[in-house]
Amino acid sequence: MDAKALLDPLNDAVTMFTALLPECGEDLQRAIRALRAAWPRFEQLPQMTLHGDLHAGNVLVNGDTVSLIDLDGLRRGAAELELGAWAAEAIANDLLKAADAAASAAQTDALFAAYAQARHQVLDPAMLAWATAWSLIAQRARRCVVNLKPGRAAMVPRLIQMAAQWAEQAFKRSPA
Repeated sequence: MDAKALLDPLNDAVTMFTALLPECGEDLQRAIRALRAAWPRFEQLPQMTLHGDLHAGNVLVNGDTVSLIDLDGLRRGAAELELGAWAAEAIANDLLKAADAAASAAQTDALFAAYAQARHQVLDPAMLAWATAWSLIAQRARRCVVNLKPGRAAMVPRLIQMAAQWAEQAFKRSPA
């Protein structure tokens, strides 16, 4: 899953939100500008095997044993992409439940730290922010509209606003 393959779902989501939610246009454009500005940096990240649909529902824990299920999305890509998707899901779940985001943010940070330690690899904070922003738009907000689950569509403007903040954070953290 290289950066070019990420363009199609992002462009599809932008087209949909532009038509359905014109009031989100300013935040959407902020997010897209910042995502595109940091895009070349994302293309340079190392590729590894990814689950492809990593979220809490696809992780089974039995005592000390952790197993992953639903491997039909297995592919190569940057770890930041998968971890950003995890963070985006936590953000969306917090919004849906009107929960305090501090607990899930701490859990997400712990996951990132454990991943970096296990892989002996430093994660790129700017690219984690980039991947979180991409996932908030191309996955989470898009699914809120197309899946028609109760309470989800109302979250889309806030998800897009948060994506703009995450994308701008990625752009600011990226070296020139």
